[in-house]
Order: sequence, then structure tokens, then C-alpha cells
Amino acid sequence: MASPAKRAKEHQDTVSGYVHGVSPVKFSANNTEFFNAVLQTGREEFHDTVVFSPGKRQSFLQAARDGTPLCLNNVKKGLSFRGTSDFDVIVGNRSDVSVTTVPFAARIPQSQQKSTLKEVITMPPGKKVSLVEAKVVSLCPSARTVNVRGAEREVRHCNISDGTAQITLQLWERQMHLVQLHSTYAFTELSTRTFEGKTQLTTSLNSTCSPIRDLAIPDCAGASAEARLSSIDSPIHGLEIRSTMKCSLCGKRQDTLDTKTKFHRCQQCRMMQKTTNYNRQLSATLKLSADGEDYTLTASHFPLTSYLERYDLQSLNNVEELEEHFLGLQTVCVSFDDELHVTHIMQPAATSPISPEAHHSGPTTPRSASETDHSEPQQH
Repeated sequence: MASPAKRAKEHQDTVSGYVHGVSPVKFSANNTEFFNAVLQTGREEFHDTVVFSPGKRQSFLQAARDGTPLCLNNVKKGLSFRGTSDFDVIVGNRSDVSVTTVPFAARIPQSQQKSTLKEVITMPPGKKVSLVEAKVVSLCPSARTVNVRGAEREVRHCNISDGTAQITLQLWERQMHLVQLHSTYAFTELSTRTFEGKTQLTTSLNSTCSPIRDLAIPDCAGASAEARLSSIDSPIHGLEIRSTMKCSLCGKRQDTLDTKTKFHRCQQCRMMQKTTNYNRQLSATLKLSADGEDYTLTASHFPLTSYLERYDLQSLNNVEELEEHFLGLQTVCVSFDDELHVTHIMQPAATSPISPEAHHSGPTTPRSASETDHSEPQQH
């Protein structure tokens, strides 16, 4: 049996190096939050790293983006889970993170060798792509809800370019709102697919998206024409809001979840989790009219939750309360794309709820997208 002094020493290792491939925050089987990274501790030495302290993720992201080495003090060295090195680095809440210097240059891990988009477009479907660095040259303003193996998932498309080629990237739920137009990112753990005879990239549950220094690519290089947005001011004549609960681990819909219970076992992955770990996903169908024309619009989770955050309405928990709120407004300003997908919902100035005796006002003339405030809501 190890002595107390030896056990203490096992918790006080110090390692220094460059940070690569910082993952999103995940949940372990016992609902512990963590994220992964790769730590380069020598010219050719790389170690898988797991960090059980989500608050340190911003420091890791900053170090990975700036190429700054970190000193990790009071960490554990565990057996390599994947067998890729002689040990894994385990960082906990009591570990210290500080900027340092090291006597070697940063190198990309072998498992994260960078591919150019010119190389990617020649790959077959289903090929894993460890790393691409590219600039977002166009970004679809709205998300789509699609059915994937029996589960409704949201996806958003963008076009990225690295100067060698341009390709469409499908951003799924965890990554879809992490990118901004004309910003440059390191995308990891992607895979290829073919759609209408063209190679595309798609994210996965393990994909990461980290901001990096801007690539010297013109903002309009190879960019497709931006989607035309329309905007109308109108009362909502009818709507249906749908709310589903989804597993944070596998993304599957939960039909038997009772929000009043403390724990729930996922119907798909069978993982027992805290009920608060499950994610609510909203969607809606809206009926409006303007200038003598009727509109049936589809709203995905993002514009609905952005509206609730903008007007501090997160306390509206059930769909009936949400529906009554929208029907109680004299008018709303709704922006949507050519496929009638809602991008923004806002209250015009001085909008107030309709009194029970009041009648709906007539439809207003549609406004152009340039006349509407399309500022992005604050991200959380």
C-alpha cells in the first residue's frame, strides 16, 4: 500500500507543453463534466489530456489559439487510455494552469495532421478528416430540422475556404452557433459525405471548432451569394409550438421524461442522468399575413430561444404559455429566408400585449431585410 507521502506525490506532477485539439465540454457516465485536449510535452511527445474542470477550458482554448505553452501543476499521470503514449494527463479542480516557455516548437499531433480543402474534395465519402483550418466565407442564416435515424436534429450550413478550395460544411447542433461569418477556425474530427455529387464536410459529436489567427483570404473569395431575407410586421394569427426533451449524450428524443423527477435513464443510450442535463428543443409553425398575402413559417430552436433570451422570457416553461404570449402581442417582426425558415423574431418598438377586447390590426407592408435589425443575440 502506498504511503500518504507517495500518494500525495502522485497528485503533484507537473507537465508543460503546447495545447492542441480542445474539445467541447462533455458528460461522463456519472454526469461529471470534462473536456479533452492533447498536450505536446516535447518535440515529438504528445499526451491525451482529460480536464475535469470546465472552468479551465477558456485558458486551454486561448493557449491553443495563440500557440502559447502552458504549465500544468498538481496533475495526475494515468495509464494511456488509447495506448498512444506512456501516460495520459489528468487535470482536476485543484490543478494550476499558468503560461510558461518550453525549449521546443509547436507541432501538430500525428492524429491531427492538417488537410487542405483541395485534398478533402478528392476524398471518398465517410473519410475521417482530423484537422482543417479555414475561413467561413458564407453562413446560412437559419438552421434546418432534419430526421436522422428517428431523431430530429438541427443542422446549419456554411461554406469554408482555406485558399486552396472551398467546401460546404454541415454544422450540427453542438457546433452550429460557434462560427461567425468571415472568422477563421481550426475544425477537428470531421468526416466527408457526398451530396448531389459534391463532396461536403460534416461535424460529429467529437468535432471541435477553435478560433485561430485569420487566414489571408478575401472575405468574398469564392463566397456564394448570401441568402435573401424578407421581413414582415404582423400579428401572429395562429401557431403551434412543439417542445421535446433530448439526451445531452446521444441526442435522442425522450418521450417518457418527467421533468419533476431528479433522474432519468435515456431511452436510447440507457445512461442514467440528472433530469436537468437533458436539453429542451423548441420548434414552431407560425401563421401570419402581410400585404394581402398569407405566410406559413417554420421556426427552429435557435430563433425561438434567442427571442426568449432577448426579452428575458425564459420563465415561460410550457408551450401553452409561449403560445399565449405570442398571440397576445399586437404585432411581431419576423425575418425569414427564401425557404420560409425563420431567422429572427423581434418585438417592434412600443409593442404591448393585446387586451381581451382589442382586435388584430391589419397586415403591414413587408420590409426589406436591410431595414430590419438583424443583430445577433448574445450567445450563452
